[in-house]
Amino acid sequence: MPYSEKLQNNWTADSRRLFVTTSPFGRQTFFYPQEVGKFCVLPGYSVEREGYESFFLLATVSGKGSLEYEGKKYALQPGTVAWIDCNVRHRYCLPAGEDSWEFYWLHFYGGTAKGYYRQFRSGSAPVLQTEAAYAVQEGIRELISLEECPRPQKEALSSLCIVRMLTGLLCSFAAGTAELRDPPPFLRDMADEIERRYGEYLSLTYFAGKHHVNPSYLSREFRRFFGISFKQYLLAKRLSGAKEYLKYSQMSVGEIAERTGFETPSYFVRIFKRAEGISPLAFRRKSQ
Repeated sequence: MPYSEKLQNNWTADSRRLFVTTSPFGRQTFFYPQEVGKFCVLPGYSVEREGYESFFLLATVSGKGSLEYEGKKYALQPGTVAWIDCNVRHRYCLPAGEDSWEFYWLHFYGGTAKGYYRQFRSGSAPVLQTEAAYAVQEGIRELISLEECPRPQKEALSSLCIVRMLTGLLCSFAAGTAELRDPPPFLRDMADEIERRYGEYLSLTYFAGKHHVNPSYLSREFRRFFGISFKQYLLAKRLSGAKEYLKYSQMSVGEIAERTGFETPSYFVRIFKRAEGISPLAFRRKSQ
């Protein structure tokens, strides 16, 4: 879609905005900042934009802002961070009745930015209330410093800074779906048994009976501590074992499918291609 932008600029004299020039090598290799800054905005401030090949982070320091994105409205307040795709129409502003709004912001692109964003949105709204918001503020301050006082390998350092911020945000929403404490003994025992016996028929019902718990409870606890379902965990172990056999043995695809717990060779090939993007035999040729 074509780029469009409507601005009502009204910010204080101490607000900062830096446009960043990145080398062709940096654009091909790294995450890179496009624009970065810190604003303290006043009544009347608003930005409406779409069609910009960029991702945008905004972390509120004080006051309150408003974001319209994907047909919804979000409050932007201290402790929140917004992460949006600027190709999609969006508008952020100082709402009526608010005196001021102070925030750090960053436009960035490059690297695997699209993949990071897809992963983020697979489990989160575009605005999070999270401790990671303060790490984003610190990261943007570091980017501003790198632009104002350049150092050797500035582009690599800027990329590292952006990766730290994005990784922190990914871990922040993941913490809401996976327990950070060590799993209880019955789940550790379950994981150990899956590691030893992933090639056999294993089910939640079997493990629930063994540990004297309800299957639904076991399913919830497994996901809470490991972040994925029992089926996903078992499949990952089977695929890992299959890759080891493909690389270090001469067994046929059928033999490997049977050894690793897949119902039929055709089902194994289909699942393997979906997970790895290539067939088992192509993986073997590539690995040996």
